[in-house]
Amino acid sequence: MIIDDIYQIFKDYYGEDKVDLQTVGVNTDIKECYNSSDYEHYGDYIIVVHWPEVTVSNEFDASIVIWDLYAAIFVSPVGILRGYPLFNRSTYDNAQWVSRYMHSHTPGINVDSRSLSRFTSSCLGNGPLVNTTHILRATCDMDRWNLLCWELDKYVRVESLSGGPYKRLQNVSLSGKREHVSEVCIKPRLGLSSVSKEALIDLTSRLMEKLINDKVLKFSYNNGKYEIGVPYLSAVLDISNCFIEMYNSNKEIRKTYTKDYLFDKLIIEHKCISNNMIYTKGDGKDSIIGVLNTPLFTFKGNKVLLKLKDFEQDYTANEVILLNLNIIDYILYNLLKHINLKYGKSTDTISEKSRVL
Repeated sequence: MIIDDIYQIFKDYYGEDKVDLQTVGVNTDIKECYNSSDYEHYGDYIIVVHWPEVTVSNEFDASIVIWDLYAAIFVSPVGILRGYPLFNRSTYDNAQWVSRYMHSHTPGINVDSRSLSRFTSSCLGNGPLVNTTHILRATCDMDRWNLLCWELDKYVRVESLSGGPYKRLQNVSLSGKREHVSEVCIKPRLGLSSVSKEALIDLTSRLMEKLINDKVLKFSYNNGKYEIGVPYLSAVLDISNCFIEMYNSNKEIRKTYTKDYLFDKLIIEHKCISNNMIYTKGDGKDSIIGVLNTPLFTFKGNKVLLKLKDFEQDYTANEVILLNLNIIDYILYNLLKHINLKYGKSTDTISEKSRVL
């Protein structure tokens, strides 16, 4: 078969462990970003190339290292190239993710968890790869397929500033990174549009009573006022655990508010915790944490998962259920207001800093 000969060319150039042959409609889950008619014809073949590590350099000797770059080359049964090579990546560091840098030639990363698996097109510029792909889209030429392997390998290692790259490697940085702020936020009003005011008042009143009676939180006295005596994240976990305990032990609450109701109304939420920061599960807009281990596609029979470079943590162990942070901040605000109004006056009997259990 012609496809076997073409696949052998790729294996000879890149190595058998770096390439995979899949069949559209039979054994592939690779999809193109825009569902173009140039791709995904039933019975066509896909040759997938994997670069574990690539150094991308430009004409000013600037460079960047990227990891786990994949190219998908769609081929008809008679050896005609469909469309152009498409690209995806499975491993990023924080700076590249925040900068949306997949490669200088690609538009960027679609960070929606449902789109991460899709391969995207790239700008071929005016390089020799353009001419080779045009020829292979019209005819099957084994010499040209050999040339495409070489040109594709060179193409992914170069950023041409004169060609106007989508993403300049010099702009990759952590600047502008936004994360959930792990500190108390003043919430004098309790607002959560997804749930009724009556339900919120009922649940928060019950919870505040339990927090006080069980002495869940610790407070410290400093510079004439009472403050939370533990880090914000610890307070979030303590309040959330108290809410879960209250819910599990109270049949009346469980009957009034089902677990599905609590999740649907965002009263409780799935979150991820990393480096003392709280991230929304499944939210990859600013941080990769929420979408780590998302299945992307299959390569040589194994699922390729989204990874963070040089981060060996078991991310699933950091998934927790937390009370909505708006509710927590409202509760903390009211507790601190009550304590400071009642006990916050400086006296000779109160040391500069003491803890209230």
